[in-house]
Amino acid sequence: MRRTYAKFVSLALIACMAIVLAACGNSSSNNNDSTATGANDSKTGATANATNESTNDSTKDTASSADKPAEPVTLTLNAQYSAPDEKLSLDYAIAKIKEVLPNVTLEIQPANADDGTQKLKVQAATGDLPDIFGVTPEIIDLFNKSGDIVQLDGNPDIEDFKSKVSPGMIDSELMYKGHIYALPIFGSFSVVWYYNKDVFAANNVKVPTNYDELTAAVKAFTAKGIVPVAMFAKEPWPIGAYLDSFIMRTNPGSTSDFSNGVAKASDPGYKEGIEKAAALIKLGIFQKGATSTDYDSARAIFNSGKAAMLINGDWETPDGITAIGADKLGILNYYPGADAGKEDVNKYAMAGGGGVGGYALSAKTKDKALGMKVLALLAYYQGEGRYVKGGHTDVIIKTDGLTPENPLPEITKALAADQSNFIYKSNFNHSLPSAFSKPFGEYLQNLVAGQSADKFISDTDKLIASLKK
Repeated sequence: MRRTYAKFVSLALIACMAIVLAACGNSSSNNNDSTATGANDSKTGATANATNESTNDSTKDTASSADKPAEPVTLTLNAQYSAPDEKLSLDYAIAKIKEVLPNVTLEIQPANADDGTQKLKVQAATGDLPDIFGVTPEIIDLFNKSGDIVQLDGNPDIEDFKSKVSPGMIDSELMYKGHIYALPIFGSFSVVWYYNKDVFAANNVKVPTNYDELTAAVKAFTAKGIVPVAMFAKEPWPIGAYLDSFIMRTNPGSTSDFSNGVAKASDPGYKEGIEKAAALIKLGIFQKGATSTDYDSARAIFNSGKAAMLINGDWETPDGITAIGADKLGILNYYPGADAGKEDVNKYAMAGGGGVGGYALSAKTKDKALGMKVLALLAYYQGEGRYVKGGHTDVIIKTDGLTPENPLPEITKALAADQSNFIYKSNFNHSLPSAFSKPFGEYLQNLVAGQSADKFISDTDKLIASLKK
């Protein structure tokens, strides 16, 4: 400060001297004019030198600040990181973030593939939540109430991400109770029945299009020691999707209607669908010990050829092609739960749909502005990675201008072509209100374990009635 002030005084004195010399020059000879000119030149040089010195000092200070590298920051990330497509897209996103924020390192804490919500609840209770973690509506409600989660809307990085989301998915996938609490990767999912063409052909079994044909296929495969449908019933949601495959072929509704009291399990259409699904469980449609089989294990049973079919979300397609080949992997055009002759009734009613969820930011994150920037980059680039690297079309971001590295397989194109016709009247069990989804999830697992359809219907109706009180 003192050096700057001295320079200012020097410049002022020089300016005064120049004025005096110029005045003298007006009444003097040409020689004096020359002297005045020399003085003016000296003034100009002095001013320039002083200005240059000041500018150089300022430039040095700015350069020193710009050259100083940002402090390294490590953020912990709880994310699904077991399946190949999960690793591919997340690795892609982390690499992209490193290009934008080279000082930031994301430390992955692989999420529990079955029920990561319980682990998050424990971490919140002990104050050990990761900086970024995946959430469901249940966790959003719980952590918002406890102050463990950051409300994201209004932040410029979050708003920039929002501008890249497909418009039709903003209200259904991004906004929750008027705010943004999490950034999703995925858009709407379709739960489909995959089948191994070779397994059907080798055993001379017809690919089912209705309930009678499905029953015949189940009997044929079990007689030969082949699992008809590989099921990861350690998680409730695929069981709910299985049930919807029958319920939605007799009426447009689904098990989701139970959660809001719109329907009862004993209502016509629902009851018949449940009974059909339960009858096939009794016949052995799933492998033994299905309720203790996790996601990866069920996929391994199908990919190894030990199972003829697999029920999963359409995100499975690229991995399925890699595992058994594009020429062997098939998708049933519609659920085989309809009665013969009624295959076209509600044929486009699909289990799955979308729902709020995605990556959230812990309220305990030290630098929340940086955290939200990383969060926005992570959600966008993981979606981009799923589409560009993995060929997945189930992302929430706009894909205009993005080109998959490999041409989309025919099975993906065919499914995508039908998606505009799909009607989603159901949702994943874990995205339903927790007061309903937790006990109902147990009922679903009990059904797979051998409980009767009547008991399942009775328990579900009692649950629905209790939630209305």
